[in-house]
Amino acid sequence: LGLVGSEMCIRDSFIPCGIDKEIALEYLANMLNITKEETIAVGDGVNDYPMFRFAKLSVGVNVKDERKVNFNFKSTSDALDFLAQTLKEQTC
Repeated sequence: LGLVGSEMCIRDSFIPCGIDKEIALEYLANMLNITKEETIAVGDGVNDYPMFRFAKLSVGVNVKDERKVNFNFKSTSDALDFLAQTLKEQTC
């Protein structure tokens, strides 16, 4: 299982103007030879919502208006702890 965190790869400052995080995640997945079915997006802001369209699984953290975004899971706790627990439950 290879993990690539947004803090490392899909930060706003690394995405050229006009390219949203959905396109960036798709590009990164292609570059790393990862299929869409192998991707997970975790986001806590409106700028993260486009990633949810591409990722197979998505986790919205502290989403303020759920009507504006589609995601598979929501969390009000630390996203990484939530994700780790969810993956553990899904694989055990």
